[in-house]
Amino acid sequence: MNNNDITNWFADNGLSSEVQSEFAPPSGHWHLNVGSFPVRIQTQESANRMRIVAYIAEAEKMDIEDFACMMEANSHSALDARYAIDSGYIVSLFLHPFKELDATQFMLGFYQVISCAESFGTDYTGGTLIYGSTSGNAASNGGSAPSMEQGADSFLQALTAKILSQ
Repeated sequence: MNNNDITNWFADNGLSSEVQSEFAPPSGHWHLNVGSFPVRIQTQESANRMRIVAYIAEAEKMDIEDFACMMEANSHSALDARYAIDSGYIVSLFLHPFKELDATQFMLGFYQVISCAESFGTDYTGGTLIYGSTSGNAASNGGSAPSMEQGADSFLQALTAKILSQ
């Protein structure tokens, strides 16, 4: 994947008007809101890295129980997305080598970031697949997300709907 592929992905899915982009080659930056979450996509082609970050809440408002659930979710239920703290904010994020990333992986990573943001404080999940223990609040999201078996098209439709529903 490269910066043009991300721009084209938004255009191909009718989302170009929802996205603000900035380029200073070899870096790319896209900004949009998905529901109440500001989302930033950053790439660095020369370093072969990309990340998708959703800002959830101010970290100073987080209690120890939320922190513990976030850390457990990173191991069991956040899937390829992760919870972290960035510049004083609780975030969900997806990191990946950029050149090796394909459009389906990009979309699934994006979906998982949004699912983690939406489920913070409740299920702490990137989707419907969960590994290992789910003690505490890190539990199944009750089927509100497409299942992994439904395939990429279901995730794309759900993600597109989330972006457009503002």
